[in-house]
Amino acid sequence: MKGYFVHLALIFGFFHFSLLAQNIDSLKQKLENRDLTSQERSIILENLAKQYSRIHADSTLHYVEEALALATKNEDKVAEAQALITKASIILLHKKDMQNSWPLLDEVYGIIQGDSINLRYLYPSYYLNLGSVQLRAQQFDRALTSFLKGLSYLDEEEEPSMALKFFNNMAIIHMQLKQPQQAAPYLEKAVMLHQKQDLLRVSLLSNLGSM
Repeated sequence: MKGYFVHLALIFGFFHFSLLAQNIDSLKQKLENRDLTSQERSIILENLAKQYSRIHADSTLHYVEEALALATKNEDKVAEAQALITKASIILLHKKDMQNSWPLLDEVYGIIQGDSINLRYLYPSYYLNLGSVQLRAQQFDRALTSFLKGLSYLDEEEEPSMALKFFNNMAIIHMQLKQPQQAAPYLEKAVMLHQKQDLLRVSLLSNLGSM
């Protein structure tokens, strides 16, 4: 039975990487179209950055910088905020550069505050990244506040992966503060979300195995 799941995992890994490579190639081909509008080009650049964020940080930053330059040129605040969030995340998580993440997130906050109604959906990503920077700086109280604010804007059913990150980080904070009782409910929520994702993954693996 164990060998069966290992086999399925290998199939899933190969399938996932192949699909990722196909998505990247498709986006690159679309980017070569000279008839693209600025908005279409901006969306493709941001999607390329997100695809590469799973496998190659430098390529992610390359496309993020292109998206950011285009957004700034066109005064597209939505695209600018999204690109800044992606850049801050990559610099923090992949480059381990906390100091250069702060000013990027400050820019994002200023943009969102300037149009808080239309850009409200960006708050979860903003607060997740801000809290992550504060956590790395061991500013535990501030990080916890940021994570709680981000969760208040998040629909857990629609964004389970992001919710999992929030709960996991809040559990880490309480464990760092030697508060296991306060960490417990966040760990339970994180485990529950993780199990749901595992069930979906197993279902997908089973479907792949039957192909």
